[in-house]
Amino acid sequence: MRLAVAGAVDGRPAEIAFDVASSATLVADSCLEDPTIEGAQVKLSEPLSPTDEVYPVTQVASLRVGTVTLLGVEAALMHSQRCVVVLGLNVLGGLALQVKVATRQLSFVPSRSREAWLALGKVPSSTRVLEVSRDPTHDWPLIAVRVHQGPSMMTSTFVLSTRDRFSRVFEQPARGQGLLPGLEVLQGHGLASLPPELEAYTGFPYERLELSPGLGVSSGTLDVMPGAPPHGIAGSLAVDVWGRFDTTYDVKAGVLALHQPAWSESGHRVTCGASEMECYELHSEKGIDGINTVTTIWRPLERGGRLYFDVVSPTAIPCRIGVSFSEGDRGRSAQHTFPWRRLAQLMPACAGALAEATEVKLGLFDEGPLDECPGVCGFVQDLRTRRVSCECQPKSGGTGSEAERKFFELYHQVLGPAVPLPEIEPSDPD
Repeated sequence: MRLAVAGAVDGRPAEIAFDVASSATLVADSCLEDPTIEGAQVKLSEPLSPTDEVYPVTQVASLRVGTVTLLGVEAALMHSQRCVVVLGLNVLGGLALQVKVATRQLSFVPSRSREAWLALGKVPSSTRVLEVSRDPTHDWPLIAVRVHQGPSMMTSTFVLSTRDRFSRVFEQPARGQGLLPGLEVLQGHGLASLPPELEAYTGFPYERLELSPGLGVSSGTLDVMPGAPPHGIAGSLAVDVWGRFDTTYDVKAGVLALHQPAWSESGHRVTCGASEMECYELHSEKGIDGINTVTTIWRPLERGGRLYFDVVSPTAIPCRIGVSFSEGDRGRSAQHTFPWRRLAQLMPACAGALAEATEVKLGLFDEGPLDECPGVCGFVQDLRTRRVSCECQPKSGGTGSEAERKFFELYHQVLGPAVPLPEIEPSDPD
């Protein structure tokens, strides 16, 4: 998932991104026919960069964000061939951003006081409320992060990023607290050889990344930034972590609220709410090119799993479709359009029938991933030939899902089971 919505600058289509670590809004020069330079300049500092950037200031007469139109927005003018706008704190400073994972929807909701948010966090629920501090010099949002890797543990301060897709860490502080990158983790454990495709795996793997006791995600990768942090911030926490939750970030109050539906396990039966099927959420709509779907898993999968869809179509569908998940933590989601472009070449009969479909619904869930589709993938299987076509998503910035999956298979073989989840601290009494 990437936090960006469709919009427009003076009627020209634009991509709108959001950066709660930027003091100013940026607009690409390609968005404006004849940008007016006011003569003023703005200097912006990046949390993970040692250098500042200086931009001229311009005015955007009309800026549409989704269905909301803003008039007379002051923005820093950046160079880009794509029409992109990055909203900063001069627009977002008094708002609260709410992101719904399962529907991929962004909303602006009224800001609350910090006291009201913290009181909500004390009520027994599946919502956890975290305080976000601000950097005293640059006003960046900062959050404490604890990273577990085998016997090593790193505790440090990360900047909260709403613009990046993948979380990152600087190499020097990570190594200084005992973490190792890539294949260095596997060295010295008696492995005769390593698959050559793992040589490109250079990030810092973790078994558990925590934002507070009992709250976090498991089995992931922090992309590596070389050297030491220029501003004392060890890394950035991006959507690959907080995007596992329904998230509300109240910029003004300095509060991050994270929600996942509660789940329980009894024997081999896993339920979310009243039934097992509530652990799986599917949202779909008919689009120009097919059926757009977002699938979310709200339970952990020890062996992975396949979620099949029932297709509503005026014609018979000669294939079955769904989403395959490898083993992993809950809160993962996948967005796919059925059929995707390459399917017309690989399975023309399936692609043609799916293009006429009007709706898809949740079908059956089977334990275990689809071997032909490692990672998190949409799949289409021809019922006559049994041939499978996949559309898979990457799991970290520089590493494909297959390489990361193979790495973690070896990782758990040599280091044993993952770090157990800590006890969740009880809520403070009222």
